[in-house]
Amino acid sequence: LEVRAQPDFLLQRNFVEPKLVGAGLVGIAALLALLTYLLASNRQRKQQAEARILQLNASLESQVQARTQELEAARRRLRNVIDALPSMIGYWDKQLINQVANHAYASWFGVDPEALPGQHISSLLGPELFEANRKHIEAALRGEAQTFERSIRIPGSERMRHALTHYLPDCMDGEVQGFYVVVHDISEITEQRLQLQRDERFLHSLLDIVPGMILYCTPDRRCAFANAAFKSWLGLGQVELQGRSMRELLGEERYAWYQPYVERVLQGEPQQLERQLQDAEGHNREVWVHFIPDLDGSHVRGFFVLVTDVSALKQAQQRLQELNLELLERSEQAQSANQAKSEFLANMSHEIRTPMNAVLGMCYLLQRQPLEAGVLQMVRKIELSGNNLLAIINDILDFSKIEAHRLDIESMPFRLDDVLDQLA
Repeated sequence: LEVRAQPDFLLQRNFVEPKLVGAGLVGIAALLALLTYLLASNRQRKQQAEARILQLNASLESQVQARTQELEAARRRLRNVIDALPSMIGYWDKQLINQVANHAYASWFGVDPEALPGQHISSLLGPELFEANRKHIEAALRGEAQTFERSIRIPGSERMRHALTHYLPDCMDGEVQGFYVVVHDISEITEQRLQLQRDERFLHSLLDIVPGMILYCTPDRRCAFANAAFKSWLGLGQVELQGRSMRELLGEERYAWYQPYVERVLQGEPQQLERQLQDAEGHNREVWVHFIPDLDGSHVRGFFVLVTDVSALKQAQQRLQELNLELLERSEQAQSANQAKSEFLANMSHEIRTPMNAVLGMCYLLQRQPLEAGVLQMVRKIELSGNNLLAIINDILDFSKIEAHRLDIESMPFRLDDVLDQLA
């Protein structure tokens, strides 16, 4: 059986014509050529991209190397700066292991700072100092910054070094990674502060033993200092007066009395007065009150009030006045007695001189008479004794003249032999 297909039958079955098949083959060849071109282009671009990537990689490595060198130089500079600082600077992680320590640790603890990283903080501080700082360490690990003072013994010495310590938490994403330690040497400041406190205690003790009352007030008339005597006068004992107003301390009546003096002293004019005060026991005391301005150039920074009890001095002055009056009275009495004595001596000398002159005259006449040698000698002795007595009377009169400021000095000739005979 032979079967043959007719053209109509082939068309009915959608067979393609030979012309169409040739066109398709041409299209496929063009597509293959295009694909070949594209593959070649991609290979070239890939090579160019690889070359570009290699170039960028080399540039990046160069930049990373340069940046690394810069960071290393900056790290060295920062390390040199940190090591040059006299304060201790370190970092401790949350396990309390050291990561960084500057050279100041060597002078503070006598350790090699290069060997400190990796050590626990307790091995550096020691048991006693670690326990003293434990609460601050735990607070820093909770994220709380700490600032406190501590005294650290200098290695190989009995001296202490005073330190101001800061624990600064290192937080990242809300979690504490560790903390920085910054310690400053404040020994000089602390010693000055302690010396200032000692001087202040000494000054307060000195002012408290002063018997007078001392008060210092600010320009707003508030008490800044009062010694023990002032507190005792107010009957306040050891009550703190600092910051209290003068009106409150003295009361309205006393304050009103002193207010004019306070206003003038605040203008820079010193004031002083004498008045009577009543102490805490109700006794009246005589006092001197001085208001002294505390001047800084022309500016009044405050004023001092000095109150001195002069009751004993007033009593002594009064007693002295009484004694002076009594002495004046007795002096007048003595002058009257001395005047009476002078008058008595003058009268008595005249009364004695008259008969004595008569005796001396009779002796003179007897010596002119013919007498035996023994009798003549006795008459001469009577005359000599009379002259001596007359000289004594003259001396008494000279004392009277001296007291009356009427003594006259005379120059008269004399024989030395006669003077020596009279002395013998």
